[in-house]
Amino acid sequence: MESVQSVANHLENACLTSDKTGFIDQLNGLSMVVVDDKEGRQITNSVREGHRLASPYIIGHRKMTAVGEEFKRLDATNKILDQQVTHKKIFEYDVNSLLHGVWFSRIGEGRIKVRRAVSGYIEASDATQVISGGVKKDHVTGSTKGKSGERKNAKSDDDGSDEDAKKDASAGMGSIPFSRTEYAAKKITAYFHVDLDQISAYGLDDHETELLRALAKWKIRKFLELPFRPRTGCDLKIVDTPESFDLPGVTELESTLSSLIAKTKSGMKTTTVSYGD
Repeated sequence: MESVQSVANHLENACLTSDKTGFIDQLNGLSMVVVDDKEGRQITNSVREGHRLASPYIIGHRKMTAVGEEFKRLDATNKILDQQVTHKKIFEYDVNSLLHGVWFSRIGEGRIKVRRAVSGYIEASDATQVISGGVKKDHVTGSTKGKSGERKNAKSDDDGSDEDAKKDASAGMGSIPFSRTEYAAKKITAYFHVDLDQISAYGLDDHETELLRALAKWKIRKFLELPFRPRTGCDLKIVDTPESFDLPGVTELESTLSSLIAKTKSGMKTTTVSYGD
């Protein structure tokens, strides 16, 4: 039902305000790169971009931005890339990229790469078709099927005297029946994976590492508690969790995050770059 990539986007959306221009109040202080146009209006940011921090809107397209130049220098500094320094720099610019994963394929030989540390997907089992239908009803004209058919056999004339004959489906008018095929499943399961070993191996300090762990848990918990309508059009809510699912509630996690953001804020920043120079 929902791929790893799709769930990753939903997890990021849980962090953002409704207009997707910044973090919700509970996450203020986390790092992000904002992209403005020449008039200073935000057009995107590193949390909502498909390539996250490595987006061409953020690192630059024909000309590197200051952010792009900094990662270019990191890539060119040593033959063997210093991963710890690289992870620290990603943390500084966009902490979420260390959870979502990021690949700077347009910088150097694409050596700066972090695989996904938090992933999820949703599967449905015992799915079956649900057939339904209805009528798009025209309360003014009613059915015009007969008139349209009669017009096809009539002699052509352009005097406009047969206006009713033109009021058929091709004109967006008339009462038109339709069928619809949807799917229902006996069981729908959401799966999540957090690679704690990978997060620990980033080489960040203890508070920064704990921040990433808490943020990963919060994103999953928040996603599960928000109203969710996947592409299939059904509204999902939790009805059962496995006994091994031991995850603190949103309020508890937000309290932990607030404390950790305060302890690590000196290592994060909000950066603004301009697109269109």
